[in-house]
Amino acid sequence: QREVRQTCPQCGIFVTSESILPNLTLGRVCHEVGQVDGGALSPLQQVQQLLRTMPVKDLQQISSMVENETRSQQLQERTHHRELFKTFLRQGLRTREAQIRRMKREMEMYRADLEALVAEDPPEGAEGGGQQVPGL
Repeated sequence: QREVRQTCPQCGIFVTSESILPNLTLGRVCHEVGQVDGGALSPLQQVQQLLRTMPVKDLQQISSMVENETRSQQLQERTHHRELFKTFLRQGLRTREAQIRRMKREMEMYRADLEALVAEDPPEGAEGGGQQVPGL
């Protein structure tokens, strides 16, 4: 019968299913980096320290992951800016359309007032009456 061990065969640390990482050495390095200077290192400094200890293969994978994440965030940012700009343009369009409707109503009021005044003018031949309203 096979014995199930709960310790790492390489270093002897106690391992649970929750603590298993794809790379136990990487997990240990992460843990150690977090404890350097009482955890006073910035996240960037922690990453820099971690990268110095990694094999080239892992660095290439990390580089690829960073490039993918950068492209993804840039795409999200562009999408966000496009949505923001579309919202701005839609609001501007609604504002201008409302201004045009308001101006059309005002023009109709002016036209109606002017027509009413022209209708009250004395007949032609009398003092300056009978003039046509431009555009009517």
